[in-house]
Amino acid sequence: MKKITILVLEGCTPLAPVGAMEVFNKANNVCSELTGSRIPFFQIQLAGGRSKRVNVSDSFHLDCHTTISKVDETDLLLIPGIDGDIDDTIEKNKFLLPHIFRLRNQGSEVGSMCTGAFILAATGLLDGKSATT
Repeated sequence: MKKITILVLEGCTPLAPVGAMEVFNKANNVCSELTGSRIPFFQIQLAGGRSKRVNVSDSFHLDCHTTISKVDETDLLLIPGIDGDIDDTIEKNKFLLPHIFRLRNQGSEVGSMCTGAFILAATGLLDGKSATT
């Protein structure tokens, strides 16, 4: 089973983490139908920053399964797209950058969706690399 952690950022587009979770859940359903196994291929969790409840864009909040500080290991850390002013959103979420770097150094793959690439770039993990949003 692959562990997938979707980071929920303050100010992210709500559709990004929820949509990503739905895609992995659908993949689990397809794998189950094809293999006949009830064991999911992906274990999916949403991780907030300082708390499990995260204020995302549009005066909306998401309740997460855990917080990023409690994630000890994950196969993939996915950073969602952000909404609004990019520099402001990075500033509000800069406390998350060491956690992203920590998980990458522990062997996790790290990816981003759309404008989440700006958060990923702020960690320094994209220095000297080409990336697109």
